[in-house]
Amino acid sequence: MDNFMCINFLKVKNIKENLVRSMKRALNQNGMGTVEIIIIIAVLVALALLFKTFILDLSEGIFDKIKTKTNTAIDSL
Repeated sequence: MDNFMCINFLKVKNIKENLVRSMKRALNQNGMGTVEIIIIIAVLVALALLFKTFILDLSEGIFDKIKTKTNTAIDSL
């Protein structure tokens, strides 16, 4: 059983090292091109449109709580 766990640990460690090495290589580039920036913006806009109602409901709930607590604080003065 110990050999099995040791082998799995070494595999996970190797995968982690490869992932870190790949991330460092990707982040070590000299700059981002226009195409990459456009793709990132397009993905963000698509996500915003996809979750529009969720985002609006969440923000309304947050602002309602802020308004309620502010009114409570003002009334207690």
